[in-house]
Amino acid sequence: MVLYLIGIDYKSAPISIRESVHKARNEIVDFWKNTGEEKAVLFTCNRIELYGASENVFQITDILDLFYSRFSALFERSYVRLGTRRVIEHMLRLSCGLESQVKGEEEVLAQLDSWVNEYSFPWILRNIWKEVLIRAEDIRIRSGIEEKSSNIAEIIFKRLIESRKKDIVIVGTGKIARLFSENKPAGINLHFVARKKHKRAKQLARWSEGKAVLLDDLRELLLRADAVISATSSPHYVLKKEHFVDITEKRIEPLDLYDLAMPRDIEPAVQNISGISLKNLDDLDQLFRGYAKTLEENIKSAESLIRQHSAELLEGRYEDSYKGRGASELISIETG
Repeated sequence: MVLYLIGIDYKSAPISIRESVHKARNEIVDFWKNTGEEKAVLFTCNRIELYGASENVFQITDILDLFYSRFSALFERSYVRLGTRRVIEHMLRLSCGLESQVKGEEEVLAQLDSWVNEYSFPWILRNIWKEVLIRAEDIRIRSGIEEKSSNIAEIIFKRLIESRKKDIVIVGTGKIARLFSENKPAGINLHFVARKKHKRAKQLARWSEGKAVLLDDLRELLLRADAVISATSSPHYVLKKEHFVDITEKRIEPLDLYDLAMPRDIEPAVQNISGISLKNLDDLDQLFRGYAKTLEENIKSAESLIRQHSAELLEGRYEDSYKGRGASELISIETG
């Protein structure tokens, strides 16, 4: 059995391309899974990866050619990991947060675990992924990444505090909004805005001693807020130019906007309005790189442990955690 993957992420493709791929999500998933064999597709805000398991490299070549012929415009900047060793090392790096834009993030483990446990997830790939996730937890602890890592909310909060921003609007009620609710530092006031899930917004507000606000009341907030952080799952722009066009004339201080969604929540044209600073995930890359420097030694340690665990998996020394056919039986052919 040979593993392979094709993907794009924040390092290989700009946000405009990743956004286009997300918008074609259903079409891509259907096409990929209908090419036969074992297939799984991972979508996160900063990456799209398509995994496969095949009997030989000749079948893989045919599948990739077929896929590229259909989605060449979207995946022209993609990367390919061909061969079981390379894919397992990538899986371990991804699970440890080394492939994340926020290096070492803990959230990626929960996200991957949820994905792998989906009902329709291919059993061959599931068994391998479960073994990888177990080992990733060990690597994170032994390398010190688990203890030292931060998340996107903590990093942005630090930036806001340094800029003396106190009144923050959070648009959305999902996982990122929860991170901001759970990690709110002293001196910061949070306002959670939701169009439909107002009950969820109230819950996030209670946890952070903040307030819940309806989307219809956003205009009033924009007149006095220091910053807006938007992270919804909407396929369309939630905040458009019309929401801000006459706001800045009535404000004293500039307004900072952080668009953490994929696809983006805030219409890019908003950046052209005087008195507004708009940052998306790509714009924040330098901020995240600065944070990554604090983890350099931990990352080196994790990379060494990843090579060790990858070799053990390929040699068949794995945790006998699952009944039936285990990971070592499935990894029977090494290529690349």
